[in-house]
Formats: sequence, structure tokens, C-alpha cells
Amino acid sequence: GNASAITATGFTVNWTAVTGADKYLLDVSTSNTFATTVTGFSKKEVTGTSTNVTGLTAQTKYYFRLYAKKGTATSVASA
Repeated sequence: GNASAITATGFTVNWTAVTGADKYLLDVSTSNTFATTVTGFSKKEVTGTSTNVTGLTAQTKYYFRLYAKKGTATSVASA
């Protein structure tokens, strides 16, 4: 996925639909290892192919990753 509409306290995540996926899970973290996640953004369920991430701290680098989910099966995380 990629980030757009970037502001001091948020951004929009956009991604390409995965064939067969019925929802997506989004992690947002200040760590590239995702040791901790931003409150409300730990495998947050999303339908569609974009979502807004808000309530972030200015001047902070954030990382995000996506999982595709179909039923009870979840993919490996995106880069």
C-alpha cells in the first residue's frame, strides 16, 4: 500500500484489492518491527481499499502494514 493525504497528525492508506479477500487488517506503528502499535490500529479491520489514519503525533515517523483476510484465514503482512 501507499500513503497519501499526509498531514501532521494522519494520513490515508491506499492499496490494491486482493482477489478473494473480504477484509483487510491494518497495523500502524512507530517501530519498523511493529513491537508496539498505535492505539486503535492493531490489526484494525477495514473493508474496501483505503482508510484514514488519524490522531497521530506530529514530527514522528510511522510505519504501516496490511494483511488480507478471507473468512478465518489471514495473509502474511505486506512490506
